[in-house]
Amino acid sequence: MTTSRIKSHTVDAVHRETKGAGALALLKVARGQIAAAHEYEGRGDLKGALAAYTEGGDAGCGGARFDRV
Repeated sequence: MTTSRIKSHTVDAVHRETKGAGALALLKVARGQIAAAHEYEGRGDLKGALAAYTEGGDAGCGGARFDRV
């Protein structure tokens, strides 16, 4: 997946998934993304780490997702 495609996917996902979400839910998702990215980075998978940072849980590794409110 190219960087521009990751960015495009991320922008679309953020607009779609954050509609109606509360601030605390968004913070929880951000913490999950960071934890997943650190896990990937620790294994040397920098592409996976970037995906975890930008795709919010779609990258696997236990990334957090939030439910629509």
